[in-house]
Amino acid sequence: MSVFPLTDGGYFEPGYDDVTWATYEVDYDVVRAAGAAFEVLLDYINLHGVRMQAPVIVEPKNGKCTVSFKLAEDSGEMEAALATDEAKRAVLKHKNKEIRRVVVVRYKKVSFAAVRFSWWISVKSVNEQLNRLRALIRERGVKADPERYIVCQFNWPFTWPMFRHNEIRIPIMS
Repeated sequence: MSVFPLTDGGYFEPGYDDVTWATYEVDYDVVRAAGAAFEVLLDYINLHGVRMQAPVIVEPKNGKCTVSFKLAEDSGEMEAALATDEAKRAVLKHKNKEIRRVVVVRYKKVSFAAVRFSWWISVKSVNEQLNRLRALIRERGVKADPERYIVCQFNWPFTWPMFRHNEIRIPIMS
């Protein structure tokens, strides 16, 4: 994936090509959402034998957060497989009843303006980086909705904080 630099450490990213995500909505803030949804999403992908890839994304919207796992593209005809009656019955029988609320969504390609940062995700770090990215977008005259953003977390939860790779991304309007 090619990256185009912005000033002050930000960058434009052409984004992913069409991508499939397993998504789950939780009533948590942007900091605690990924932890709250992780077990349910992990149960879902393990149930169907689908692999996930980094990042795990959190998108706040209307006081809730949608947490999404990027599903590996080499999983074959993933959407068709997940839509079969057998797959639906497996979900209904699963011990974790919350797994029923997982939705598989295919998104078309989207480009982003983004900033990277390390350490743990906190309300303070998210707000600081979001404000930094909004300033970069204004400075460059980029057409974007600065109120819509996602938080991306790329590392295993046990990664040392100084080595963590996090991003704040704002979708760019065409």
